[in-house]
Amino acid sequence: MAHRILGLDIGRRAMRVAIIDKTLRQAALVGWDEELVPAGADEAARQDALRRLLARTQRPDDVVAVGMPGSLCMHRVLTFPFRDDKAIAEAVGFELENHIPTPLSDLVLDHIPIGEKEGMTEVLAFAAPIAEVEKRLDFLTGAGVDARRLGLSALAYAGLVKQLPYAATGTTLVCDVGSHTTEVVVLQDGRVKGLRTLSVGGESIGQLFATHFDTDPGTPDLVASHGYLLPPGFAPESGHERTLHDATTAALAPLLRELRQTVAVSARRGQSRPDRMLLTGGLSRLSGIFDHIEKALGIPVEAIRLHELPEVRAPQGAGDLQRLGDTHARAVAEALAAADPVVGQDVDFRQGELAYEGDYQVLRQRLPQIATFAVIALCLLGIRSTLNYRALVTEQDQQMAQVQTLSKSLTGKVMPDFETLQAELKREALVDMGALYPEMSAFKVLEEVSLLIDKVTEPPDYVPPSGPAEAGAPQLAQNEAEPGLVPDPAMLRTPPQFQGVPGLDGSPPARMREAPGMAVPGMRAVSDPLPGRGTDRPGADGAGAPGNVDPGESGDGGPAPFTGHKIELSAIDIERTSATLRGDADTQDALLALQQGIDGHRCFSKAKSSSDRITFERHKDWFKFTIQFEIACPAAVVGKAAAKAKGEAAKAAADEKADTKKADTDDEE
Repeated sequence: MAHRILGLDIGRRAMRVAIIDKTLRQAALVGWDEELVPAGADEAARQDALRRLLARTQRPDDVVAVGMPGSLCMHRVLTFPFRDDKAIAEAVGFELENHIPTPLSDLVLDHIPIGEKEGMTEVLAFAAPIAEVEKRLDFLTGAGVDARRLGLSALAYAGLVKQLPYAATGTTLVCDVGSHTTEVVVLQDGRVKGLRTLSVGGESIGQLFATHFDTDPGTPDLVASHGYLLPPGFAPESGHERTLHDATTAALAPLLRELRQTVAVSARRGQSRPDRMLLTGGLSRLSGIFDHIEKALGIPVEAIRLHELPEVRAPQGAGDLQRLGDTHARAVAEALAAADPVVGQDVDFRQGELAYEGDYQVLRQRLPQIATFAVIALCLLGIRSTLNYRALVTEQDQQMAQVQTLSKSLTGKVMPDFETLQAELKREALVDMGALYPEMSAFKVLEEVSLLIDKVTEPPDYVPPSGPAEAGAPQLAQNEAEPGLVPDPAMLRTPPQFQGVPGLDGSPPARMREAPGMAVPGMRAVSDPLPGRGTDRPGADGAGAPGNVDPGESGDGGPAPFTGHKIELSAIDIERTSATLRGDADTQDALLALQQGIDGHRCFSKAKSSSDRITFERHKDWFKFTIQFEIACPAAVVGKAAAKAKGEAAKAAADEKADTKKADTDDEE
């Protein structure tokens, strides 16, 4: 919520006010006004001028901020060997006793940190006489003002300079020339580094200027209205210009001397040379004053341009903002200091018995509105709580419905709450979890399919060995029909290998290669002696032996025909209850034989096949096939396998128990 802050500049010749509209994120200058004070007016007349000014600008809820001139306060730079703010606040009074002859009980103390040097904390301590603070507050009270903040006017410039784009960074020297004194504050990046109050003011400069002429030295703004300074490098065109220039230069000499000392002191304390000086006050209206001081000090001198503040909203009828100049600079600085106080960079002399009590009065005046607001807030809080409760109840009902659905799907029963479902899931299972696993593993399915393909691709005249075979006991059904061929001893030792899968290099299976001189797998020529036998039988030397025939040739010298089926398996997808075969077959008979073998298997059923003729590549005129079948072993087979697994587990447990008992016996012995 926005509220307004009024900054007051109480001068001898004018009362000025600046209005800041303060919100949560910004402070905007929204108004300004002034009331001139007649020359030689007493305190009552000045109070009347302030009362008239506030009657035009103040609202009941406005916060008023005002400052005290530096001439009414004493300040010293103190150093402490510690950094704790609370300890420094307690030690400031003891340190000031060595610098101030006035009893501490008659002073209002405050301080701000200004930096650290060689491990020591430097603070700028202020002491304002309680009598002067009360006098200032009484003057404001007589005008109908209860100021919430009573600070030091020179320090208020820190908040103003920080918001000026052209002076926010670097070292800035602010010089405010008043009627009796000149206040100089040194700022570095918007933080106070030093402060001086000079005894030179507008009146003393006017008196020096008047000594060169036959005029009244008490004329207001005599130098600002009649003084004249030649621009650098310009010669006077007349004696009158020379006289005015010399008189003005002589009147400004004491001020320039004090400013040079301020710059020198600042440099001796380790601070950098000022990057600029901002000049404000009545003397800033003197023609040529900026160039004159810049030439004397060697640093740029500028005016405070209030129209360049980030947030300025001119009131209706205010006219050109640039005409505002710097006449309200102190009032704006006071308002900004109260709107955005910089922590550790501002002081407030309203402490102890002089503390501001207007907040309590405002609360008492607004008690009915506050009570109404509290009742409304409680009602809104109750409504919000009720809505939240209903939302939680609805969410609980939805979660209970989800729990019931989940319990039905997991256990087959509807559980009333999550705890019951959790207990049911943690309970030991009463069903055989092994029955949930596949009846045949993927490796077992692959093995059975391989045996089926091997059986389909065997030649019809091949009879596998029926048991342990001995060398020299050929078990070929038609040995007599094919003289010169005996079984390969390797076939007698191991079962026939699966010959339906192509080689890793993409070549056809070994049994399907049609290379010249290829022999039927498992057969070897008689001319090759059997392992472990000699060649002393008839025809062993190859001469005239009727069985001495090339294994790759028939009896009439032609290639031996392959009489089995040819099947190449390219892919097999095995699921839990089904499988899919993909490959190439040389004929539909081969595909039919494989499908019949799958249907005849004890665990395979419902085989379905599809095929397309191949019209290109190396298997031209073959058939690319896909066979799908289900996997479901009969109960007897599954029960037998389960019983076997259970027996093996029981045997393993018994063996483990026996080994443990034996180990215990050995230990006892």
